[in-house]
Amino acid sequence: MPATVITTTAQAETFLKHLGACEKSAKRNLYSSELKRPVKWMECTCCGGYYYGRQWWGQDTGYGLGDCCVKFCHVDPNGGENQSYGVPGIHFLIGQIDPPTHPAITAATPAIENTAIEAVYKSDLNWKETRNLAYDALCAVVSAMSNEDLAWNDWYTRGCFDEGLRQYHRGLLAIAGRIANTAQEIAGQPPQETT
Repeated sequence: MPATVITTTAQAETFLKHLGACEKSAKRNLYSSELKRPVKWMECTCCGGYYYGRQWWGQDTGYGLGDCCVKFCHVDPNGGENQSYGVPGIHFLIGQIDPPTHPAITAATPAIENTAIEAVYKSDLNWKETRNLAYDALCAVVSAMSNEDLAWNDWYTRGCFDEGLRQYHRGLLAIAGRIANTAQEIAGQPPQETT
């Protein structure tokens, strides 16, 4: 079969587009097994913060490069595979995924919020005291869960994303902080952006 010779600019551009599509397809196929791995809470190997990502073979189980430290570790977020940390978009920087919230906590949160609001009005609690009150109530909900529930949903011991601070915090503390912010705001006091 005779070789095809590219003789025009249009043919060359078409061929380059084809090569680009082949490269993307090859990369996608190369990491298809990695994409099948579960996305879960991971601990940043650099700072200890929490992020949602996939396990990379070069890191201890449960650890990897957190979204928070990509710039600090000089990893190109648009680059390819990094031998130490994995692939951006697959192992880290996978985008915001809402962590699952246990139905028992979702159901209990409005009542805890009302209790916190009442406590702020009646006892003039500050933000930290309000957060601690909410945290204790959330811990009571978690204590009442069965072991199967805890195994199914471990987000409360790991972390959840704080939009205000743009970082991850332990789950119950983050929820308690949001409850305290709401209670303080309703009571006419400034909310805080700490957990």
